[in-house]
Amino acid sequence: MDRSRESHLILFIAGGRRFAAEAQSLLAVSAAESGPDGGEGGRVLNLGGLLDLPRVTGTRTLLVETDFGFFGFVIDEVAREQIAAHPVLPVPPLLRYWMKLPVISGFTQDEGQRLTSVLDLKVLATLAVSQARRRTEGAP
Repeated sequence: MDRSRESHLILFIAGGRRFAAEAQSLLAVSAAESGPDGGEGGRVLNLGGLLDLPRVTGTRTLLVETDFGFFGFVIDEVAREQIAAHPVLPVPPLLRYWMKLPVISGFTQDEGQRLTSVLDLKVLATLAVSQARRRTEGAP
């Protein structure tokens, strides 16, 4: 039984790895770090560093809005195919159980049949705020 759904995705590279995000969750794609400046209501986050991958050099910023304000995720580059419809497979229950952070909303495959993680950038931004608050408050 095929439980995939189709969604318009933007494919990109961060920390040297390929990822995707649902286009409908993005406000904009801009030049690196030209999004929010970290001032009131906005933060720029290095996606590679956030995912424990090599920090990205950054050519683009993916902009999202959350309950905590605007967030820009600096990425290496956007894939050539830009935004296109792709089937999104759900996260298998066993993998969902083992994930420490529920930031992967599904998987898609490219022409070469490589799996690409579809990131939920709004959830990732919320987790980044939570971690920053814990560090500020001195909690482990």
